[in-house]
Amino acid sequence: DSDDQVRSTALGLLSKADIPEKNAVTLFANILEKGTVPEQQATYEALSKLKGAEAIALLDRQVDQLNAGTLSKETRLDLLDAVHTNKDASLVEKIKPYEAKQNTQGLLAGYIETLHGGNRQRGQDLFYRHAEAQCIRCHTIWEWGGDAGPVLEGIGAKRSPEDLLTSLIAPSEVLSLGYGVVTLELNDGATLAGIVQEETPEAITIKIGKEDTKTIPTSSIKERENIPSSMPGVKEILSKKEIRDMVAFLVSLKE
Repeated sequence: DSDDQVRSTALGLLSKADIPEKNAVTLFANILEKGTVPEQQATYEALSKLKGAEAIALLDRQVDQLNAGTLSKETRLDLLDAVHTNKDASLVEKIKPYEAKQNTQGLLAGYIETLHGGNRQRGQDLFYRHAEAQCIRCHTIWEWGGDAGPVLEGIGAKRSPEDLLTSLIAPSEVLSLGYGVVTLELNDGATLAGIVQEETPEAITIKIGKEDTKTIPTSSIKERENIPSSMPGVKEILSKKEIRDMVAFLVSLKE
């Protein structure tokens, strides 16, 4: 078929088909070398269900590429997921150095792989229809949605993929202008709280109450506290693959 999504779906079915595992693995090896990203992602998912020596050997070679940094960024999450699903002890042990390194990435620890390889269409479907995430209740895109959170039209042009991912998994760490609330303790002992309207390295402007707006030089601030966002982080709601798709969707909102 000319559509790689159709081919990917077919590849995902091979592990359930009445075909010798050795033959399937031969095909999978070819796909991992020459196939499209969606096909390769589907291949890793199919490999995760195979326990034979040929499948384990193929996954082992892929882990070698992962550790060497030569595996494509778009498929790293899929390989890691395949290894953990397969549960082969030698493979699980072999990916530990890579995972240990990724777990030093600050707020994005354990989620760096979700920055690449997502499916925009699936992400859009999650945004509008996921029963637990319910993004559409608080965010508006193209005049459709709620107004409790920032409007997301053009967000992909305003924020980096890393910022967008951070806003999903640790929303209180990224303050959107007009929505983020801060408490400031000044050098003279005064305390102010308000909604962030504008912020530069030199100063921060906050709205206090309905009318009063103040600009405070950064040099005057002794201590700052960001009030936790009312938006829940999605770590407990979406899988890493779903988060990857959501990032791809948000990044695509350029206009």
